[in-house]
Amino acid sequence: MKKNIMIFPLLAAVLLIWAVPALWAVPSISSAEPSYARFGRIAVKETIAKYGAEVVDYRYDGRFPLPDDMAEERFRLWLRKENREFGVTVHMTIVPSTNRLVSIRWESGTS
Repeated sequence: MKKNIMIFPLLAAVLLIWAVPALWAVPSISSAEPSYARFGRIAVKETIAKYGAEVVDYRYDGRFPLPDDMAEERFRLWLRKENREFGVTVHMTIVPSTNRLVSIRWESGTS
């Protein structure tokens, strides 16, 4: 009986040492940028230069595979210029293995 009484405090201490830090732990927030962030910044910058307009809204539509180990990053931007708002789709052809930008084309009048 005396042996069981001595084991209980030891077991309780081990359990507390293990459990308490888990209760205090703060979930980590990943600060890593999404893979498309670099191309999104380029899309916004180049679209502002091309249209001379303010970007009101932005949406990433995704990465789409193309032939010859290429891909297309697609963004939709909503622009405002002189009290007029309009949508533009930005198509960016890239080489995914190197993240090299090959070309940019714009499609106006999209929402």
